[in-house]
Amino acid sequence: MSRETFKKIITDEETIKSINPKNKKLISLFLKNKDRKCSEATIKTYQSDLNIFFCWNVKNNENKFYPEIKKSEISDFFSFALEELKWNGKRFTKLRSVLSGLSDTVIKYYDDDFPLFRN
Repeated sequence: MSRETFKKIITDEETIKSINPKNKKLISLFLKNKDRKCSEATIKTYQSDLNIFFCWNVKNNENKFYPEIKKSEISDFFSFALEELKWNGKRFTKLRSVLSGLSDTVIKYYDDDFPLFRN
């Protein structure tokens, strides 16, 4: 007998379209830089993970631009991921890594606008 997989979907086309345009630009920049080093499948999972995070941001965090999101709000997202989405440790760690890479992109390309931003 196979085990049941819990699945809660928080992304949809309408919400993805309403992601802050600045965040969309940041995501695009991040994925372009990763495209040179990663497989197409990896890029696809990064996009999916970022869609989950930014759809949560639209619905629960006023659609803030990523560099303006506070640490406590990131913590709120991860609490949501554990409690509501029932993520396991591997999924949690993977998304943390993706957001860390996104933060590195902010540091690299947006340092003039956000000089105090850190990963």
